[in-house]
Amino acid sequence: MINYFLKNLLILMAWLSLFVIYAVSADSKDQSIMIVNSNVKVEKYKKAQLSFKKYASNNNFSGEVSELNLSDDRIDSSVIKIQLLKTKPDIIYCIGSKSLDMVQKLISNKPIIFSSIINWKRLDLNNNVYGVANELPVLTQLSNYRYLFPKLKNLGFIYSKRYNKELVDDYKRVSKNMGFNIIDKAIDNPKDLTNLLQEISANIDAFVLVADPLILINENNIVKIFKFFDKKQIPVFAYNNFFNQYGATLITSVDIKTIGIQAASLANDLLQSKNTEKVLPPIGSYIGLDLQKVKHYGLEFNEDALPSINEFLK
Repeated sequence: MINYFLKNLLILMAWLSLFVIYAVSADSKDQSIMIVNSNVKVEKYKKAQLSFKKYASNNNFSGEVSELNLSDDRIDSSVIKIQLLKTKPDIIYCIGSKSLDMVQKLISNKPIIFSSIINWKRLDLNNNVYGVANELPVLTQLSNYRYLFPKLKNLGFIYSKRYNKELVDDYKRVSKNMGFNIIDKAIDNPKDLTNLLQEISANIDAFVLVADPLILINENNIVKIFKFFDKKQIPVFAYNNFFNQYGATLITSVDIKTIGIQAASLANDLLQSKNTEKVLPPIGSYIGLDLQKVKHYGLEFNEDALPSINEFLK
């Protein structure tokens, strides 16, 4: 009697296991992702989206991937809401701050992933929001500076508190144990840039350019910054290869394609209900260096660091 009972119990358990496997498999096939891009015309946003889709495709994601581009100003929250109701995505990937700001106001019961956002720490994120940071970790940046330029000491920053207060505070905190002094000036009005450049230039060995819309409001400001520091024989360290054309001495940046891959991997983990960090640091990085400017500005360079350079700028 006991053997008969055990036999039937085992059969029942086997059928239940098959049912669970089928249910999970069916759910994974039915899962869908919606990509909301703040502006697909922006090259870095486009690259992140393409690498996200490629990773999802290469890793056998068979669900639907829908896309919405917000570059058209006529697309407002009501349009996004209609698309969300129509596609019913299990997860939403937001590229850029505009898309995240709009989507997280509409969705609270589904995971949202973001990337390509300036200084995510300044944002008030909902509990259902995850992401990949836009900046290399401060420790990584300062370690790069120290490795490349052993005698470098005084780093200058001009930034707006609205966009980069948390980032500059991190630089101040981390730099204490690395032999750097952070000389910073907060800007409230783009018209004050010239005066702040004058004020900060007397006390720095290098100027660190940060992604700040209040400073880089137009090309005139970009040109002004680089020309000013070139006349002062002060190198500019930038965060994107775009600034090579203006005369950056050093460029240390994230790899945009890798960020898209990280976002897709994060989406996969969340769809499988895996535990994950709320915001991941970017993994891939790029270092570009203009050796002619290094010599021109009289920077002491660590020759052993040459193999770590991805590209020599001209």
